Amino acid sequence: MNRVIPVLCAAILGGIGIPSVSAEPSTIREEIIITASRQNLSAGQTGSSFTLIDQADLNDRNAAFVPDILREVPGVAVNRGGPVGSLTQVRMRGAEGNHTLVLIDGIEANDPAFGSEFNFAPLLTQGSKRIEVLRGPQSALWGSDAIAGVISLHSELPEAGEQNLTFDLGTGSQATTQSSLQGGFGHERVRGSVNASQYRTAGVSASELQPERDGIETRTMHGIVEADVNESLIARMVLRQTDSRVEEDTQDFNFPSTPTQGLVIDSRNETDFHQRYGLAELRHSGFDEQLGQRLAFGWADTSSHFIDADRTTSATAGNRRKFDYDATLNFGADRLSHALTVGAQYEALRFRNRAVDFGGADQNREDEQTSGIFEYTLGFDAQLWLSIAARHDWNDRFDDATTWRGTASSLVGDHGTRLHGSYGEGIANPGFFELFGFIPSSFAGNPNLKPESSTGFDFGVEQTFLDGQVVIDLTAFTSNFTDEITTSFDFNTFVSSPVNLGDKSKRKGLEFSASANLPGGFCIQGSYAYVHAKDREGRQEIRRPHHSGSTTLGYDFAAKRGNVTLSAVYNGNQRDAEFIFATPTDRVVLGDYLLVNLAASFAVTEAVSVYTRIDNLFDEDYTELFGFRSPGTTALIGVNISVF
Repeated sequence: MNRVIPVLCAAILGGIGIPSVSAEPSTIREEIIITASRQNLSAGQTGSSFTLIDQADLNDRNAAFVPDILREVPGVAVNRGGPVGSLTQVRMRGAEGNHTLVLIDGIEANDPAFGSEFNFAPLLTQGSKRIEVLRGPQSALWGSDAIAGVISLHSELPEAGEQNLTFDLGTGSQATTQSSLQGGFGHERVRGSVNASQYRTAGVSASELQPERDGIETRTMHGIVEADVNESLIARMVLRQTDSRVEEDTQDFNFPSTPTQGLVIDSRNETDFHQRYGLAELRHSGFDEQLGQRLAFGWADTSSHFIDADRTTSATAGNRRKFDYDATLNFGADRLSHALTVGAQYEALRFRNRAVDFGGADQNREDEQTSGIFEYTLGFDAQLWLSIAARHDWNDRFDDATTWRGTASSLVGDHGTRLHGSYGEGIANPGFFELFGFIPSSFAGNPNLKPESSTGFDFGVEQTFLDGQVVIDLTAFTSNFTDEITTSFDFNTFVSSPVNLGDKSKRKGLEFSASANLPGGFCIQGSYAYVHAKDREGRQEIRRPHHSGSTTLGYDFAAKRGNVTLSAVYNGNQRDAEFIFATPTDRVVLGDYLLVNLAASFAVTEAVSVYTRIDNLFDEDYTELFGFRSPGTTALIGVNISVF
C-alpha cells in the first residue's frame, strides 16, 4: 500500500527536525549546536544540516528508547532486528550503520570491537536533555566513523540554586516494566546529576515461525559532575555504564536446505552486553574569554558474551583510550569576527576475541592513531558565517589520511530566509572484527581491508514566517563512497568475509522539514526524505528506503498541565538480503509500513504526573529485517513523582 502522498501532504505543515510541541515561538536558531563545530556556533550560524531534539520533545513523546525518536528525523533510517532490544542500526543519508559517530556527553560511544558500530538497542531516553543529529561527512571535526554524520546526546545539568529528585515508574503490555531515578543539584561552584534507569520486557518472538518470546533487560547508570575550580577553570567528569541481556532467535544456515533454511527459527541464544564510558575534562578561558582551551581524557570499554543454551560459546571485548586537546582564539573587530581552533588527539584501541571450541578464533590486537585538527570560522556583519576545517590522521595500521570540511550560512534580507550549505570528507577505518573476527563455519575477517572514504555536499534553504511560528527547510544532498566495505559470501565454504568494493557507490536525495505553532495550544511538525542509494552494480542498497517521513500533532491543554501527541512514521519499501539457497535471488523486497504512536501526559499536582504511550496504535504488521518479526501494538502507563 502506497502511503507516500498522505505523509507528504501532512509534512507540509510539519517541523524542522523535531521542535518543541508547544504554542511558544521557536527559538531553535539561537541554540548552540555543540556538535557542529569545535567552537560555539548558534543554529543560525551553522552551515551543516542538523536536527535538534530538545527536552520538551522527549517529554511529549514518552518514548523509552532513543531510536524511536530518531525515526522522525529526516534522512535517518532505523532498522531493528526483531522485537525491542534486538540489534538496532541507524543509517543516515543512505550510508552504513557504522558510518555514524555517536557521542554521549562528549564521549565517543561507538563500539571499539565491532566495526566501530554503535548498537542503539539499549539506548534509553531517560536522563537525556537534548539530542543533536548532524548530517553529512564530519571526519574533519570528529575523525573516523563520522563518515555520514554525528548523533550526540547531552545530559541535564542543573543551574546554580536548582535541585531535583524524581522517580519514574511504568508498566505495560508484554510484561514490560520501566523505572528511573533522576537527581541533580546546582550550587554556586559545583553542579551534578545522576540517572539510574531500568527497562525489562518479555517481548515477542523474533521468529515469525515459532511463538517463544524474546525479551530484554537493560540497566543504565549515568553521572556527571562539573566544578568551577576558579573563575577561569572548569573541571568535569562523566561516568556511564549500561548492562544488557538480550534473548535472540537465529537464522537457519544449515545446508543442504531444510524447510526453514535462511529463515529465523526459535533458539536459546542470548547476548550479555556491557558498555562502560568515562570522560575527565578541563576547560579554561582567559584574556576576557578570547582564548579557550580544552584538555580531555575519554575511555570506552565494551564486552559481549554470546550464549547458546545457557553456555557461553564466544566473547569479544574492546577498549578505547583517547586524549584530546584544543585551543580556540576569538578575535575580530566591528563587523568581522574570527575564531581559530587548533588541536591534537591520540587514540589507542584494543580488541580481544575468544571462542570456547575454536582456538583459531582467539585474537589480541591493538591499534593507535594521532591526529592534528584545524578549524577557522569567519562571521561578517551578523549575516554571513563561513568555516573551514581540516584534520590529518597518522595511522598505525592504515595509510595516513587528510579530511576537509567547509560550511556556509547566510541570511538573505530581512524576510527570514537563510541559505546553508556544506562540503565534507569522511573516512571510516575497518573495525577489529572486520579485520580479525572469526566465527567458525560462518565468518572470517579480512586483514587486508582498506578504510572507506566519502565526499559529500549539501545545500539548503530555511524560511521562517510569523516571527518564527512557522519554519520550513529544504535540503538537497549528494555523496560518493570509495572502497565501501561489504560482505562477500562463498557458496563453496559457506563462509562470509568483508571485502572492499572497487568502484564508487553513490547517494543523493532531499530532506524536508517544517513546523507550525498554531493557536489554542496546537503544534504540528513533519519531515520527509527521499534517499537514492545505489551500490556499484546499480542496485538499491539494503535497508535504505527511497521514501520516509513523519507527521506529529501536539496539543497542550489545561494551562499546559496536559499534553497529547499523535505521530505517524512512514517507512517506504526497501530491499534486504535473503539467504534461502532454494530461491534464485539474494534480495527480497520488504513492504512499506506506517506506524502510528500516541503519547499523553497530565500533571495531577506540581509533584505528580501520569503518562501513557501506545506504539503501533493500529497493530501494523511490518518487517524491518527479512525473517524477523516486529512487535505489534504495545502500551505503557506510568507515573512521575518529583520529590523536590
